[in-house]
Amino acid sequence: MTRHARGIPWAGRLCLAGAGALLLALSFPPFSLWFLAWFGLVPVILAAGNSPGRACAVGGLAGLALHAVVLSWLFSIAGMLYLFVAAYLACFWALFFFLVAGLPSRGKVFVCACAWVFIELVQRHLFSGFPWLPLSLSQTAHRSILPLAGLAGSAGISFLIVLSNLALSHGFRRQHRVSLVVAVGVFLFCVAAVRTAPSFVQPAGDGPTVVGIQPNIRASDRMPAAEVLLRLVRDTEQELPPDEHLSRALVIWPESSYPDFFLEEEEAVASVRALSRRIPATYCWILLGGLYRTTDGCFNAAFLVRRDGSVDIRAKRHLVPYGEYLPGRRYAFIRTVYQRLAGYLPFLSPGSDSTPVRIGGSHAGILICFENIFPDIVRESVRSGAEYLIVLTNDSWYGDGPFARSQHFSHNILRAAESSRHIVQVSLDGITGIASPHGETVTCPSCARGSACVFKTVVPRVCGQTLYIEFGDIPLFLLCLVVTGAALCRN
Repeated sequence: MTRHARGIPWAGRLCLAGAGALLLALSFPPFSLWFLAWFGLVPVILAAGNSPGRACAVGGLAGLALHAVVLSWLFSIAGMLYLFVAAYLACFWALFFFLVAGLPSRGKVFVCACAWVFIELVQRHLFSGFPWLPLSLSQTAHRSILPLAGLAGSAGISFLIVLSNLALSHGFRRQHRVSLVVAVGVFLFCVAAVRTAPSFVQPAGDGPTVVGIQPNIRASDRMPAAEVLLRLVRDTEQELPPDEHLSRALVIWPESSYPDFFLEEEEAVASVRALSRRIPATYCWILLGGLYRTTDGCFNAAFLVRRDGSVDIRAKRHLVPYGEYLPGRRYAFIRTVYQRLAGYLPFLSPGSDSTPVRIGGSHAGILICFENIFPDIVRESVRSGAEYLIVLTNDSWYGDGPFARSQHFSHNILRAAESSRHIVQVSLDGITGIASPHGETVTCPSCARGSACVFKTVVPRVCGQTLYIEFGDIPLFLLCLVVTGAALCRN
């Protein structure tokens, strides 16, 4: 740290921290100015200085500012309580910058980049996990770097971003010049690895013709389940006229397309089965979201309805805390307080079946709601045999702003790159489209409220597994552990 940097007043440090938060906010969807992420942390690092306590405060404030802006869509769900989520995530920033200022100079660039990887892995699992905003999400429009996710996962991309920021802010000082050279070498090695690494996946032909129906209904409209179903049946028949014959048609309706216990309503089940027989296709399946109840509990589920009357069910595996289940529900005090605040008690249970559903000769992994932000859930589906993935979601809870919807859909790009699978998303009110393993996306055009958007495509099948699907985060975690241990022992 130069003498001039040490003399920066607090007002200047806050301005630098705010500038860094702004640069990073612009790098994430919906803005997706991905190049800003590669140096966006530099102003915050300079503002943090070499005092661990001050760095902790500056980093925490920068993290709070970033998450308060980029997660502002949570206001429509939780009001000002969303700032507690922003503050929770800002704590990880405070810890990171504490390490940046407090660790010994030798090897700091690499140790801190490894520390960021550890932090992102903790965010995925702590308190149920909320990996909504990893640094790698800023790179979903950067197709050249996305293939790295198939080797080292999204955390590997985050590692390179942090390494770039640390090298730029520290590397030109005399004691860090070796680290700068090595950092450039690591980056070039990763680029070469992405371009020359052998592929362990191969195309397996075309899957069915997917017809995604987005009805543009708000969850807050509280429409009766029968009315929602009637509208979806009508929209589907309008978009698939009798003279348009398909070989294999998979009609997909979104999460909450039947906002009640689907299998318990015989008329609803019969209506969907009858529709599958009327659709002009040699083979037809209808996939929809609804509730499911057994002696083990109630589930947010996806139902695959076939013409022969059989139904496959896959329940959501990772539930939204405080939205679908209540942590600490067994305590009467918690139930009472939550009931008074929210006006209801979440009652759902998590599913456990990760096996794909069979659709003709293809196998589709089913994800519901925000399960696509969790790499481990996608890994389970692909390792179980999924050749492509389908996300049923209801993004109307996020409000009309662009932040949440684009951020949520962008996670499909990361998961597609990690797994080398195409991912189709169908939303009740949000973004419906497909993401390819190479970063290309096709989405249906926006429609007016109450009128349906229809997305139609043939989804490619892929078999085989990427290195990330095979081994997960273990190689990157062990590498970071070795680098950190070696650097600390050397010091």
